[in-house]
Amino acid sequence: MTPLLAAIETGNYQIAELLINSGTDVNAENQNGWTPLLAAIETGNYQIAELLINSGTDVNAEDQNGWPLFYAIEKGNYQIAELLIT
Repeated sequence: MTPLLAAIETGNYQIAELLINSGTDVNAENQNGWTPLLAAIETGNYQIAELLINSGTDVNAEDQNGWPLFYAIEKGNYQIAELLIT
């Protein structure tokens, strides 16, 4: 697990922001193809999802099960889904 993924999974916006501002790769995948954006969607963290999107994360990066938009809809995170399509 990357430090950014750990910050996202624990909902720590300040640490996520610090890591991103320090140059952490916002598209870095773990061994399962899980990206920071997918983790933010999984945890329902709108603020971190917005931070990632504004920091240039690839909103179309897919893992073996699909795209971030599909995950957001599946999880009922419609605010995040809206972020992904605007």
